[in-house]
Amino acid sequence: MRFSGGLAGVAAAVLIIGVTAIPAARAAGDAVGAATATAPGTTLYVDFNGTCSDSGPGTQADPLCTVQAAANVVDPGQTVAITAASTLASPQSVTITRSGTPTEPITFAWAGTGIDPAISPGKQTGKAVVTLQDVHDVTLSHLTIGSVGTDDAVDVIGSSDISLANLGISHESTTTTATPESDDIMIDGASANVTVSRTEFLSEAFQAAVLAQPGAQQVTLTTNLVYSPSAQSGFVLDGTAGAAVTSNTVMVDCSPLTVAHTAITLADSSSGTVENNVIEPLAGAACPTPTVGLSVDASSADSAGGVTADYNGFYSEGPVSDYSWAGASYQAPAAFSSATGQGAHDVTLPAGIYTTPPEGSPVLNSANCSAPGELTSDFRGQPWLRDPLATDADLGSGSCYASRGAFTREDAMPVTASAPALNSAGYAAGAVPFTSGVTTGAATSGWGEPVSYTVNFGDGSAAVSGAPATLVPHTYPTPGQYTVTVTATDTSGTTAIATYQVYALPDQGPTAGLSAAPDGLGSSPGITPDTADFTASTGVPTWGIASSAISYGGSGRASNPDDPNVTWEYTYAEPGTYTATATVTDKLGRTSTAKATITVGDEPQDVFPKVEYSHSVAAHATVKIPLLTLEEGGGAVLRSADGSASREGTRESRVEQLGITGDPEPRGFADHARAHRRGALAQRRDRTERDDRDVAHGALSESGSTKASSTGGSADTDSSTSSTARPLVASS
Repeated sequence: MRFSGGLAGVAAAVLIIGVTAIPAARAAGDAVGAATATAPGTTLYVDFNGTCSDSGPGTQADPLCTVQAAANVVDPGQTVAITAASTLASPQSVTITRSGTPTEPITFAWAGTGIDPAISPGKQTGKAVVTLQDVHDVTLSHLTIGSVGTDDAVDVIGSSDISLANLGISHESTTTTATPESDDIMIDGASANVTVSRTEFLSEAFQAAVLAQPGAQQVTLTTNLVYSPSAQSGFVLDGTAGAAVTSNTVMVDCSPLTVAHTAITLADSSSGTVENNVIEPLAGAACPTPTVGLSVDASSADSAGGVTADYNGFYSEGPVSDYSWAGASYQAPAAFSSATGQGAHDVTLPAGIYTTPPEGSPVLNSANCSAPGELTSDFRGQPWLRDPLATDADLGSGSCYASRGAFTREDAMPVTASAPALNSAGYAAGAVPFTSGVTTGAATSGWGEPVSYTVNFGDGSAAVSGAPATLVPHTYPTPGQYTVTVTATDTSGTTAIATYQVYALPDQGPTAGLSAAPDGLGSSPGITPDTADFTASTGVPTWGIASSAISYGGSGRASNPDDPNVTWEYTYAEPGTYTATATVTDKLGRTSTAKATITVGDEPQDVFPKVEYSHSVAAHATVKIPLLTLEEGGGAVLRSADGSASREGTRESRVEQLGITGDPEPRGFADHARAHRRGALAQRRDRTERDDRDVAHGALSESGSTKASSTGGSADTDSSTSSTARPLVASS
């Protein structure tokens, strides 16, 4: 959202912090929050959804709940460490009103531990997610910020010496037309010395990744990545003096909107430098307005400070212009340089570059090391390295080996180490004491530099060095699952890592165990019909198991478990006596079996009789209700006055309730534990609900009517003057 200046109407944006924040310092005379500030030099902790309190001390043991609570009390030199116990987001935006000092800045940043927290209102709020209001010497670092609708992500208002570094910014549109709605970062005209670095802008339908309003001074935008097809503009410097736009990768893609798309804009008498960038204007045939890479209006091109543009790389597609300079358009660097005297070292790129440049790209080692705002490392923090295969390094200036755009290229170093040898079962495994090893890789890297190797065997022993193409052995005396890490390093400091798993097993093989019992034995709901509880064990750690299976008898089908050391339920389709067999094989191919016999279908079952009775009953009289009989098949049969019968609760209906038709398909141990436990619990719950309902129905009404029911539990009959409880036991 754009503003004419000052504080009125400033839009706020949503800050999604996947970070830990570092507290800010407060200079004398700055506004103080309502809470009492902690002593300088200490750390304030914020945990969005752990055990926290905004009225607490903000210690690691007793953290604050919100970033705002920390921002209200933070002092110069403090650190606000923000974390979260889970991915739950804080729904609050943040306004920072306390300042640091040049030697003790305030920093809000993720500490790098735990799950990335998020500050995200998740809706349009009418203000920025993070607002820096009339402050100085404040840093936001390693935060993820997300805005919605017309809210900005970060607003810098009347502030100076501000650093916004290593941010991730996104925007959620509230329209279906992808119409630009807000600016990711807005810097107002009363702000100065604001740096945005190593920040990724990946948003839907925003007006500008960064907007500097008229009057802003010394705005530095360096080593950022802008990659959004819906952006109206990447960076807009409007009446900004002393700007530096350096080593950014900026792509804008003109989708069918009614607004212009420009990667970098300097307008309204702005001054500064635009160097070492990768600028990529893209447009399709449907683009209604011109898309431009670098736009500098006449007032800026002729301003007192002037604008210097050089060492940029351009890749364009469709009806676009690489440059718009003082009202004239230029399609390519050569024409631009010839007409303006600018861009003598600009190049046309053969392909778009959004991350690491390919080997041989003109951007490698060809930047100006002296460009204002040039950092010593790239977007990922990788140092600039000399690439001996760079084809256009002679176009660069200085010896820092910087590349154009936000990314460098490292030495191509695939780790060619050979994995530990496998046994006949197909695993890098052996019985203790187990001797294994890895063979290191090539002696030189892709850049022809010598490569050295170290191997960490993952058991707490010291890492060892290994010459190239050499077997490095190691003996494991203790059983365990270990991760072997091979690290290759060239002379430039570039590293590559490969990891392997090895298994040192006990010298004794697995000892399978299997037991079975009727499901629900001894429990209050009672035994579940035709269902057995199985408990298995292996005698070895789970990581040492190669396979496990169980056959339940009957059809003889087996199942392969997720975890054999579990207890689960299995419901048979028919009653009978079954012998189940469990088989366990470890990673050395050693096998053990165990058997268990279980009889199902002869469990005693409580059955409710069910008789409808409706007659007038004299006071203190006794009502005799005939009970029902049982017939073959396990069902309860209700005899009515005319002698007809209806069957309820048969085995067939119970099997149907559990979803079993015929012999069940094989399942893993853990699968059976989950699926059949759910079925049995549902059956028990239904039985209990019927018990409760039937007992309620058994109460004598005012008219003297009474009911009893039969469902498979205990039976009760009641009247107003006497009560008879007589459970029937049926063989299922």
